[in-house]
Amino acid sequence: MQIKKTVILQPTEQIEVGVTINAEAPGVYLVNVDSLSGTFRVVEPVLPGLLRMNMKSYGNHNATYDARILAIKPEMLIDNPPHGLYGEMDEQRYHEGYTYSYLLQNVAGMRAVGIKVIGYITSGYEGKGGDDGYASKWYSLNMNKKLITNMATIDHVDGVFIDECSDFPNAASKSYLQQLADLAHSYGLIVWMNTGVFNFDEWFFSVADFMQSTEAWTGQTLNNLHKKWGSRIGVTGFKNTYTAQKAYDLTINAWSKGIRYCYINNKEYTSLAPWFEEYAEMLRAVQGDY
Repeated sequence: MQIKKTVILQPTEQIEVGVTINAEAPGVYLVNVDSLSGTFRVVEPVLPGLLRMNMKSYGNHNATYDARILAIKPEMLIDNPPHGLYGEMDEQRYHEGYTYSYLLQNVAGMRAVGIKVIGYITSGYEGKGGDDGYASKWYSLNMNKKLITNMATIDHVDGVFIDECSDFPNAASKSYLQQLADLAHSYGLIVWMNTGVFNFDEWFFSVADFMQSTEAWTGQTLNNLHKKWGSRIGVTGFKNTYTAQKAYDLTINAWSKGIRYCYINNKEYTSLAPWFEEYAEMLRAVQGDY
């Protein structure tokens, strides 16, 4: 990363002095030079054997399902650990299919093969209320801080996925999200934020490590924000008529445009298509070319 500041030498003279900073360890770095500041992130390369994918898996865990994920080996697994949102809900009516047996219990097993587990929470549009219609307490700032702390210290996840973020947050919403990101980073966690839409505020890249963009990827033309920040953006898409070849084509299209992660399935996020292994192997064979 380079930070530049203009230094006045004479009334009519000026030069630019650049400061070059090298950092090898993965993480988010804050740099302050006099009155200038900036942040940058060092991203780990994909480990051998892992697939460059942010797989989103929100339930239906059993031995067979987990074995499929372990064989596919996505780089990132966005999921529901025991002390994330659905594991913490204390009234049965809130579970609705996300019962304890359906949660990701094998966090350690996923991490043992190199998969980074990203635990799920929702900001509910910064405490205003989420699309799922849960009780207001599940969207509160204090609740989300509790969930992040428990996922970090009890489940030992690698990151947090913050769903239902406002696409262009106001000052209060930015403060809410900033506090969650700061807490997660204090535990060394990766921070993913999700607006679920194509257009959103560039401000997010100052607080989140990665952003989830459109959840309906069909090969769209990128806007300037995506072109600038593609290495920190993921997209997803799903349709019941998709095949391994179609999923492959959509992912290659995203990668070739500079988008870091693309996840395509035949359903939304609670099952894996029967062709998913074929799709994964097709991608694994070429991921180094993009």
